[in-house]
This record gives sequence, structure tokens and C-alpha cells, in this order.
Amino acid sequence: MSDKGSYNVSTMSSRDAELARLRTQAERLYPLESKLLKEWGGLKENHRVLEVGCGPGFLTPLLCKLAAQGQVTSCDTSAELLEICRQQKMEHPKLGFRALHSTSDKLPLDDKSQDFTYLRFVLQHAPERLQLLADVHRTLDENGTVCVLDTDDGLNIQHPESQFVTDLIKDAQKLQAGRGGDRFVGRKIGGYLNEVGYVDVQNRVLNFTTADLPFGILAKISLGFKSDLCGRREELETWIKQTEPLAASGRFFLSAGVVLTIAKKGKSK
Repeated sequence: MSDKGSYNVSTMSSRDAELARLRTQAERLYPLESKLLKEWGGLKENHRVLEVGCGPGFLTPLLCKLAAQGQVTSCDTSAELLEICRQQKMEHPKLGFRALHSTSDKLPLDDKSQDFTYLRFVLQHAPERLQLLADVHRTLDENGTVCVLDTDDGLNIQHPESQFVTDLIKDAQKLQAGRGGDRFVGRKIGGYLNEVGYVDVQNRVLNFTTADLPFGILAKISLGFKSDLCGRREELETWIKQTEPLAASGRFFLSAGVVLTIAKKGKSK
């Protein structure tokens, strides 16, 4: 998402490093997201699936696999990222795959044309969150499902405190807020969905530590975007190298979390 909001890969100091971070994030979470989308979200193989804010499409092949007998539509505001998405190696669902350009609050889809919509790390960047969720509601068929995965910096834990990490998180929060973003959006998603008219809203928190991901990967996934936003990517790399031995010996603890929210289509408000 980049026509409005706090994310624009073309303005980052290292486009390739950011794409690498996004790929690692997607591939590392494939097994967990597959399980959650099917078992908790109710995604079925014949569903018409909408991926909002697909970016370079690193998660798109998984959605195509899960909806193998249905259809997948991936939307993004960035023409550059959409082109990368179209080039991903994947087996298209039976009813087809398409990558469409959208705006930050309007989707190029017909009313009641989708069964399942997934927004993954999108709302934290979108200034017009309620308008976007309302348009997702419009495109969902009766009893359709929306699934939202996003960040909340209140779930970040480190011990002992690293002043570098503390300052990085605070600076990123201010910069992202100045561009219409919200690094505490996770806790607010359920309320937003209810306000727009969704029903049966359910939230759950997913936490990750070095028991789930190697320290270097966990640090890059949770702090990489922040470091680029603040122009401190090289400092982050140095900090990771210095801190990795401490984490390996149990002398440093790092945890990052996200909020996953699902809801059903209700009557529009």
C-alpha cells in the first residue's frame, strides 16, 4: 500500500533488503498462517479470496494453494509491487488469479464478489482504515469472512533493555504516525470491524521468541522495517551481531507479537 500511508518500498534506503525481509517473514510464517487461515479463519479451497495489500506477493502462492478450487485476487496500491507479485511462481486456482491496482480506501471489485478477505500488515500503514474496511465489507458475500493480521508494539518485549531498540521503536512510532500509520493498531482492529458493521469478531495474540525463530531472523522481521524507516539499518545489523551471542546463551530475551482478528460480514452501518 503506497498511494497514501506509511509504507512505500521505493523510498526505502535498501529496496532489496526490504524485499528480502518481506520474503523471509512470509516464508517463515507459512506453516502457522496456513493452519490459522484454514482452522481458525475458515478458509476453504473453493473460496473466492481477496488479498488486500499483497505487496510483492510472497504470501500469494500460499493463498492460491489454500483456495485451489476457487479464485484469488491480490490488490495493492503499488504498481511496482504488483508486477513483482505477478511474477511469483505459483499454481493458479481453478477459477483463476488476478493482481489488480487499488487505492488506499477503494477496491476494484463488485459488491458481494468475495468469500474471504485477508489483510496482512496493512492497517498499520493505511490512514483511511475505516473506509478500507467498509469497502472490504461491501465486496464480501453474505456470511463472508475478513481476517486481519497486524502489529502492536505493545507486544514487543526485550530484557535487559537495549537503549538502541527502545529508541528505534519510539522513533519509528513517531515517524509512522506522522505519515498516517499506527504501530498500535493491533489492539484496535476488533473495534474498527465492529464500528463498520462486522459481527462475530474474535481476536487472538501470537507471540514469537527465539524458540520459534532464530534470533537474527526474529530481530530482522520485527525491527527491520523500523530501522529502514529511521535510516538505521546498518546500526541494526551491528546490534544483531553484537547481541546474538547473548541471546544464544539466554542472557538476552526478545519477543515480538501480532494480533490476528477474524469477523463475519454483518449489516453495513
